[in-house]
Amino acid sequence: MPVTATTQAPQPRKRQELRALVSAPWRAPGGAPPLTMDPPRTHAFALSVDDSSAAVARRSSRENLRDWGLPTAVLDDVQLIISELVTNAVQHAGSLTDMIFVTQLEDRHGGLMLGVRDNHPAIPHAEPLIGLLGCGRGLNIVLALVADAGGQCGVQQHEHGSKTVWVRLPGVFA
Repeated sequence: MPVTATTQAPQPRKRQELRALVSAPWRAPGGAPPLTMDPPRTHAFALSVDDSSAAVARRSSRENLRDWGLPTAVLDDVQLIISELVTNAVQHAGSLTDMIFVTQLEDRHGGLMLGVRDNHPAIPHAEPLIGLLGCGRGLNIVLALVADAGGQCGVQQHEHGSKTVWVRLPGVFA
């Protein structure tokens, strides 16, 4: 499945609809008694904008996702994705933001959503790889990892000029 880049993520459902989905019983095939599904797992944390931000994000993400049971091979790729997105936010949004927010969410289909939010209005884009020495390849690395996983990525713009760069990796917990 190719990587799709969008300028805005799908609009979330209303809270009432989400509560109904979370509390609705799921009926197993064959008429087994209904089971109540737990809400999806989430983990969010804030980072100050400095040279240690990417390392702190990798550590926090690794501990959390290991506790969730994410396979090691996937965990390594997720850490690289988070590290690259946080590094981009520090380098390109650092002058306009004092905090970066990282969110991880397990969806109901065994997928993982990642988001890195900063206060810079510019939409990131991947640079051509020709002639890039030492830096400027981070988003290309993210796009390649997401494509290999059959995932999606994009940018959701928020009021007041902030944005979240998001990634969805399907079926990593399945």
